[in-house]
Amino acid sequence: MKNKYVSALDLIDLTNLIGNAILNSEHEINHVKLRTNNYDFEKIWKEILDIQFWDLDAQHQNAAKIVCQHLIQALCDIEDNELIIDDAFIDDCISDNGEQQLEFDFDVRYE
Repeated sequence: MKNKYVSALDLIDLTNLIGNAILNSEHEINHVKLRTNNYDFEKIWKEILDIQFWDLDAQHQNAAKIVCQHLIQALCDIEDNELIIDDAFIDDCISDNGEQQLEFDFDVRYE
């Protein structure tokens, strides 16, 4: 019987696959010169990234596609808005004090 939940290892495996796919596609992605509203994600997926995930089943491939799209959009938003991430906040997030784990409210929208 297949598990009906996503484990931490499942997420780690998926992020490794996505990271490797983006790294392998770096040359082609650089040529796109990504900026918000100047690219067609479906075209990038079809011509650049899709081939990296050919051996995944449809569900995993769709998950990779959604994550890649959100990563690209988030990076473009950061670049466009010149957002600055507070170093103290990052230190709190990765500190080893073990006292309290920060909780995040992720607002995910599917279009």
